[in-house]
This record gives sequence, structure tokens and C-alpha cells, in this order.
Amino acid sequence: RPLLEPLRLAHVTEQFPVPMRDWPDHFDRKEHEHGGPVTVGKLRDWINEPKRMGLPADLQDLVIFIYAAQSNRSFRDAYGPADPGIGRLRDEWKLEQQELPPQASWDNAGERAGKLFGVTASNLCSATNLDKFAADVLKAAEERRAKARQLLTALQRVVPAGADRLKTAGACVRLLDTLDAKLKPIEVVRRLDVAEIATSLEAMDRSMHFAPAVITSLEHANWALFEGLKGITAEPHAAAARQILGRLDEGLRHDEYVHHLSDRLRECGSDAARLLVEMAPKPQPQLEPK
Repeated sequence: RPLLEPLRLAHVTEQFPVPMRDWPDHFDRKEHEHGGPVTVGKLRDWINEPKRMGLPADLQDLVIFIYAAQSNRSFRDAYGPADPGIGRLRDEWKLEQQELPPQASWDNAGERAGKLFGVTASNLCSATNLDKFAADVLKAAEERRAKARQLLTALQRVVPAGADRLKTAGACVRLLDTLDAKLKPIEVVRRLDVAEIATSLEAMDRSMHFAPAVITSLEHANWALFEGLKGITAEPHAAAARQILGRLDEGLRHDEYVHHLSDRLRECGSDAARLLVEMAPKPQPQLEPK
């Protein structure tokens, strides 16, 4: 109450404060009069019109912050979204009006971003929160994009078409490719909201998270050894070979959160090598000459 009412920010009742429209209406009139982009510096000047308020910089920042929230505006520097804070507002920063998504889209995009990228979205969809959310998502997408593409290429060489692991890797690449760094914040939300989830969010998260390890395992796997198993026809070794190949196929087809492919490749490779050692002809004992 000592600040909100004297600053004409809100009426404070016994239950809750009620926002006032004095500053938004004043700033909107000034924007209409002067035109051009609204900047922090202009708002500081307009605070002192028609008469000087004499507010310290921190209280000016508070007024500007609340105006930004009431008018769905976010702070921009020369490079994109700025990192505002009381005492950190720079006069050259612009306040740009943002289109906000519907709450349902915001909630769904936030849930997906949390599971796929570990990005936390505020429950409140405001211009400032939208900016931060979009920036965090785009950063996470950029960090994952190259490895996700590399993983898909590697899997396409060895995983049967239509397998869940391949579907998941493809969906990851398609999503990451849509999250372009030049997107407006609301477009980031829209694309996350409608993104194809070919299998599950959990599968996509694991696919991206373990992509580097899986790529390395695929590159170092002894595929010639596994091919050799297919030529074994004599029992009981043929049954053992089929079992190894079946477990390998299972690991390749299923998603990473079902089977860790690196572990499955290592296990199957060890079992295959052991089987081939068992099949190798045993050296015949040499007879002593009489």
C-alpha cells in the first residue's frame, strides 16, 4: 500500500490489490502523440509529464515493469529479448507488444518443453515469460539438433523401417528443425503445441539425451561379426546365433528408454564372439612318435 497507491499502480483493498489504468492510459496517449518505438528512455521521460514525479530510478523501473505486464510488452535490446530487472533497465531498450498464445497452448507447450528439453515454463503466460520460454527452448533445440540428425542418419543404416526407434529419431529431427532461431516467441509455442509425437515424449527425450552415446556405439559395433552369425546353420550353434540376432534386432527396434542400445550392442557383440570361439575347430593333440 505505501507504494502501490501513491504511484497510481493499484488500489489496495482488504482482500487484494486492484490494478489501476493510470499509467497504461498515460503511456498509450504519449505513444500516440509521439509515434515511433516505445523505449525505456521515453517512458522515463513520460513519467515526468505533465509534471515531474521525482521518482528514483528503481521506482521508475517498477512503473515500467508493471506497464509492460499490463500491456503484454517485452523488453528488446539490439540483439533480441533482453534480461530485464529492477535497476537493470537500459534507456535504449524497446518495449514491443507481444501476441500471447491461448492458455491451453501455453500449458501444452510448457509440458512438452519440460519433458523434451528440461525447460520450465511459468504458469502465467506474460510477454516477459513468453520471451524467456522461447529463448530457453531455442537454445536447447540448437544444442540437440546436430546430434539428433547424426543419430537419425546412423539408425537409418541398420534399423528396420517402421521401428519405434527410427520413428522417434525422425520425429525429434523434424521438431528440432522447425524450432528455428529466427522464430517469434509465439511461433515457438505454436510449433511445440502441434508437434508430431510419433511414439512418446519420454521416448523422444531419451533419444536426444543418449544420441551421442548411441552414435558412438553404432560406429564402433562389429557389424561384420553379426553378419557372420547369419551364416551359421549347424545346430546347436545356429539356435544360439538366432537368439543373439533376435536380441540385437529387439534392441535396434525398440526405443532407447526401453532398451539402451549401447548396452545391447556390447552384450550381443560379446556373445557373438564367444559363440564363434566355441565353434572354432579344436586343435588335435599331437601323437608322440613311437
